[in-house]
Amino acid sequence: MENLSNFPAMSSRAADEIRSAIFSGEMAPGARVRQEELAAKLGISREPIRHALLMLEREGLVRTAPKRGMIVAPLERKMILDIYDLREATEPYFTARLATLEEFDPEPLLAIVKMGIRAASSGKLPRLIDLDLEFHIAIYEATGNRSVSDVMNVQFGHLRRAVHTILSDAGYPKRAWEEHERILKAVIDGKPGRARDLAKAHVKDARSLLAKRFSPHEAAGERC
Repeated sequence: MENLSNFPAMSSRAADEIRSAIFSGEMAPGARVRQEELAAKLGISREPIRHALLMLEREGLVRTAPKRGMIVAPLERKMILDIYDLREATEPYFTARLATLEEFDPEPLLAIVKMGIRAASSGKLPRLIDLDLEFHIAIYEATGNRSVSDVMNVQFGHLRRAVHTILSDAGYPKRAWEEHERILKAVIDGKPGRARDLAKAHVKDARSLLAKRFSPHEAAGERC
């Protein structure tokens, strides 16, 4: 975490730092959140930390647990699979829609795919996670629908804590980026039906793998 003593809007910046620590796993699911420790690490008082935690509680990233105080929200199976249900309902539609847009610039997505293929070969998990989520968010943003992209940005924040479980599978990152490449090719070729079908299959495959990793009673931190 970064010392925030020289930054304005301390509550917002503190929330950013704590959120990043949660997404990276530095603050693990179910771990206690101690305001004094966070204040010391970030070089600020407890008051902006308290406001930051209220912001993160509204996002579902921290919660109050009986007899434990504030904790990092457990990584719950149902929540993750619910997000994939949402993705399965929206992502194929917006991917197909993107294939119909005449002014779509594919270069940013082509660059992400190129970096993703390279990262899949290197096996650098944090980079893979960043690029995987960046690709999918870029699909939403490229359609120009800010309302949907804003909603999905929040949901992908939650997924960041879960996707490492499948991206660490041998062979899956390479397969995932090959799928991304085919999806993007269908979009660039102006084939909405194929783009939709490929996107749907991609999301369903990832959902299935995550469902196997998170059994109903063994999601990381769910017992806390």
